[in-house]
Amino acid sequence: MNNIDTYSSFIRLNRLDQNMSISALAQDCGISNSQLSKIERGLETASIVVYQKIFNALNIDYNLYIKQKDLINDTFENLYRFIIFDDNITEIKKRVVEFDRYFDDYKTVEYLLVHLIYYSAYDYTNNHIIKIIGLLKQLDDVLSNRQRQLFYDYYGGYLALIHQLDKSILYLEKALLIQYNKDTMGMINYHLGMTYFSKKETIKAYRYLLEAKKFFVETNNFKRSVYADIMIINSYIVNADYKDALKLSFDCLDKIKQLYIEDEMKATIYNNILWIYILTEQFIQAKDFLDHIPLDIMHELEKRRPFILNTMIIYSEIDDEKNVKQIGKPLISDIDKNEIRDCFIQYYYYYNSNKKERMKYINKAEHLILKQKEYSWFRLIFMIMKKECVTEKQYQELNDLMYQYIFNHFD
Repeated sequence: MNNIDTYSSFIRLNRLDQNMSISALAQDCGISNSQLSKIERGLETASIVVYQKIFNALNIDYNLYIKQKDLINDTFENLYRFIIFDDNITEIKKRVVEFDRYFDDYKTVEYLLVHLIYYSAYDYTNNHIIKIIGLLKQLDDVLSNRQRQLFYDYYGGYLALIHQLDKSILYLEKALLIQYNKDTMGMINYHLGMTYFSKKETIKAYRYLLEAKKFFVETNNFKRSVYADIMIINSYIVNADYKDALKLSFDCLDKIKQLYIEDEMKATIYNNILWIYILTEQFIQAKDFLDHIPLDIMHELEKRRPFILNTMIIYSEIDDEKNVKQIGKPLISDIDKNEIRDCFIQYYYYYNSNKKERMKYINKAEHLILKQKEYSWFRLIFMIMKKECVTEKQYQELNDLMYQYIFNHFD
């Protein structure tokens, strides 16, 4: 970051923070409004004497700021990398608090960016984030390329979290145009892939996730490359590419043996493999795989409704009704009628009831799938319809619908 970027954004930010107008600050330091405006926008550099006058008017020790400036930038870079590449939320909070305490008198752009990155990743409901975004927007024309890229990236991520997906993509794509370093390019592509996946545009999501994985591998960030792989696997599953999904899932299992990956992410990979076996009707392989899941991963999986549904399906298909009831019982009293997965949980739990009774849950699921556009569930509907021996006409209609989804929905 060059000095003019540092001075301009720092002066403007502190003036705004003190609710001073350009004319008031210019008058206090004895320069024209026009000159101060150019200094704040990075269009003009000033003499040391002028900078000292400006800092004095803002009640900031100029000499101390000069000594701290490089340390501020170095500390920011280190903390930024720690926040985005570490998953120890307790340690992240501790470091952000330390950063606050140290830089409280020097509210640089880096100070705002650390908070934007932290809040958008870990605490996006925090009220301070709106103020931070507002200040960074006002500083946009004097930010360095590095600062602007981070602002666009994490503001885009925040917008995705509050479900403003189109606006999120707009900012993320603006961030992508500023090519700073491979670490950051990997993260931006990853965020774009996640956002397009949320929009159910999985072909675009897949392309961005592949690009993210490439950058992560090039920078030896293999942990993040596994995260990208998990989303790529989800894209394969949604597009019914089960062969590639299964292959990449087992590749991920091999990778995580050599990496520190938290149990939550490991559990996701194991559950994906079970789901793929189910969707390809390989129930014997699914049961065998289930029996060999490590105990620590099993403890994590047992907290998850998707895993519970998977185990209910597997036991149902191998005619172990006792286990289906035992696994599903804790969930039956906590059913969400607008949740597709819960319709299937009810179907398998009440499978031994009469056909008309249990099929009402599948009809409900089909209605929700169409309403919510969650078309990847059609594969399970199709399997159940085959099992229930529906009429030839119903079977053909569903078959046509499923293939229409596979071949046309994501074009």
